[in-house]
Amino acid sequence: MAVREGMVNLIGRLRLLIGDPAGVGAHFTDEALEGFLDGWCTEHRYLELTPVPTIAEGGAVEYLEYAALM
Repeated sequence: MAVREGMVNLIGRLRLLIGDPAGVGAHFTDEALEGFLDGWCTEHRYLELTPVPTIAEGGAVEYLEYAALM
């Protein structure tokens, strides 16, 4: 089974951290790493989001990102 699209970047970052490059010589499969990451996932629902200001060109303030403060 292929890994979920949203996990590709996380799996790549995890491979860098553990020194296991993807490809023929990889010790862990992408699916195994996805399973490991899923085991450490914490789901939060109904958290209040705080807008994070971004300064656009010309000095205008935009809110493109929101943070969940726990």
